[in-house]
Amino acid sequence: MWWHYRRTPKRLLDLLAAAFLGIALFLPVFLLALYARARFHCRPRVGREGELFGEWTLGFGEGRCGRCCRRLGLEGYPRLWNILAGDLSFVGPRPLAADEPRPESAVQAARQVSRPGLYCLWWLRERSNMTFGTEWEADLEYTERCTCRRDVGILLRVALASLYGAPVTTSEPLVELLGIRINNTTMDEILAEVEARVAARDAARLFFVNADCLNVACRNREYAAALGRADAVLGDGIGVKLGSRLTGQSIRQNVNGTDLLPRLCERLGQAGGSLYLLGARPGVAEAVGAW
Repeated sequence: MWWHYRRTPKRLLDLLAAAFLGIALFLPVFLLALYARARFHCRPRVGREGELFGEWTLGFGEGRCGRCCRRLGLEGYPRLWNILAGDLSFVGPRPLAADEPRPESAVQAARQVSRPGLYCLWWLRERSNMTFGTEWEADLEYTERCTCRRDVGILLRVALASLYGAPVTTSEPLVELLGIRINNTTMDEILAEVEARVAARDAARLFFVNADCLNVACRNREYAAALGRADAVLGDGIGVKLGSRLTGQSIRQNVNGTDLLPRLCERLGQAGGSLYLLGARPGVAEAVGAW
């Protein structure tokens, strides 16, 4: 049972954190739940090794206190008991409902090795607008690289991503930030557009901009004009998402070059296409080509 020993520090971290939070939050949560007349709910979930367990939550009413408690996430306080009992972890694949369709066998086998978690890699990617691939692929990636250090990193990013709100469901085709019009597209859509232009031998200019690029464009009119002549400008980074939220807009996906390049290489490889790499220090382009 090699995985048991590898996850012993993770389990210890779960126990210590759940015990600390449970004790620290007990009195305020108890008083708020009593005032709001909250009720306990228990829902069947699929745990490790496919065993069912009851996931506990608090149900708050529709009053002002209840809405405030839900906004603070206090309905999930009883899940700390699930963590102490060994049913859940702070980080792990999303616990599936008992009647929810299971993923394919390979992913299911990998998921069953780990305890389900309050937060998962897919949850983080939804909030960060980086929902490339599928939830099952994200689960497989997590289980293959599961370490305490990685879990702590995910939790830190979860704390930041919680400020961004729910994932985007609808949005306008263009977002304007500091005078720059950004194409509000997805990774799949931009890859399909690039493939179509390559097949039609139709030249185009695509630019990635992050928050710093937008600041530079405010000071550099020539750079701003170049962005204005581009066939597509793609928002890259969480700063662009925060900027869009501050202006009452929504970015659909964080279409960044780091994630786009390997996917573009894969698609062009399947279609018999090629890339010409320009720039960087001597030897970098050759190294990327060998990769």
